[in-house]
Amino acid sequence: MHCQRDTAQIIRDRGGHYILTVKGNQPTLRKQVKSLPWKDIRSLSVTRERGHGRQDTRTLKATELTTGIGFPGAAQVLRLTRTRTDRKTPCVHPGRSVCDPATQRCISNGHWHCLSLSQRWHEFRSNPKESPMSKSSGGLLSGLEVAVTVDDQFQWTGIPFPEGHGPHTVSKKMMKAFEAYGVPGVYAFNSTAPTEEDPRVLDILDDWCAAGHYVGNHTHQHISLNWLDVDTYLRDIETSERLLSRWIEASPSRYFRYAFAMEGDSATKTRQVQTHLSRNGFLSSPVTLWFYDAQFMVAYDRALRLTDRAAQRWIEDTLVDTAIEQMENQAAAATAALGRSPAHIMLIHGTTVAGATIERILGRLTEEGVVFVTSERAMADPANVIGSPVTTRQFRNSTQKWAEHAGVSIPDVPPAVLAEVEKAAPIEGMSYDEVLGRAIQEWTRRVSFTPVPADFH
Repeated sequence: MHCQRDTAQIIRDRGGHYILTVKGNQPTLRKQVKSLPWKDIRSLSVTRERGHGRQDTRTLKATELTTGIGFPGAAQVLRLTRTRTDRKTPCVHPGRSVCDPATQRCISNGHWHCLSLSQRWHEFRSNPKESPMSKSSGGLLSGLEVAVTVDDQFQWTGIPFPEGHGPHTVSKKMMKAFEAYGVPGVYAFNSTAPTEEDPRVLDILDDWCAAGHYVGNHTHQHISLNWLDVDTYLRDIETSERLLSRWIEASPSRYFRYAFAMEGDSATKTRQVQTHLSRNGFLSSPVTLWFYDAQFMVAYDRALRLTDRAAQRWIEDTLVDTAIEQMENQAAAATAALGRSPAHIMLIHGTTVAGATIERILGRLTEEGVVFVTSERAMADPANVIGSPVTTRQFRNSTQKWAEHAGVSIPDVPPAVLAEVEKAAPIEGMSYDEVLGRAIQEWTRRVSFTPVPADFH
């Protein structure tokens, strides 16, 4: 009601400032502000509130007006987008929040949350430390250096991609997202056994490297070192290297990643494998940040099979939220355990659900202030090269091991929401444990070993 040119002119003539909400009674003005390039404008603040089984996410953006829009004194436009995710049922409610009660609380707490026109941009720019908007940035991930890596672009033998999806489509989505957010030199760590059934999947590595990304070694069969003797494990590494040598040699560094991030159930086995890696010029690339995205894979594949689009959207939204929450928790634990904030190495898998969410995950991380770096930069950090002093047969990333060594607890690891994910789009015989169990049984037909499911707990 107050977003009128006469009102704005009176305020300006009297030396005042204004924030006015643009509504439907100003259709031309509303169209002008909606047409601004919001997609290219970085978020100033992202806040999340939980309660009553749902999560509200509010994203604030602001842009200076370099050309007039015919409104007296307008110098800046702010936009607040609110997305509500129901965590009990697969339902998402997007909307534009216009000074609702929650927004009023944010304003009173020092945040400006309105789709508005303001005359105060130049004051904020000249003294940004006093800007309410500057107070709303700088969360747990702000300034964190993160190298992105991808595992298992071919997935695993015994776990095929859902119909209509595959390594080519997923890798293209990932490359597009990496380019959009300036993610440099992403190393792909692939077990190569799936190439026995379809050698054509190796073709994606040509496009991958042409896009400025790289390839590492991840064993051939993707079997935990816990379950194999050292000689068999080393032969598996050598088999994969022969298949991937063309792409590994074209990469600036020779990196290896243990299958399941399991470095062996004894320090002796770990030292023997590390000795082999050193002799062959490999560095072990750890994972310091993960968010259990592989555990979303089977539920998402069920939703695709059932064409349950509501479940698909819920799983996607839940994975994006889980990614940010897990990275915040694990990054804080790493800082507490080491007494400083190390450079991190993030893992995401080459699954269909990862392809569907990677752009949103990178977007959220960018909004949170994450700085994407190369693996080489991350591996310059001693914590990543030397590794944790903890030897365990359990499914743990490097940060979890450092935290265990330092007596630091990490909340919600693994995330409790995985139990809800497992209930989505149910199909008999297609639980995560059943699908993974059948795959491991397939591996036992290729290599003699005894799996230990308890290692994943």
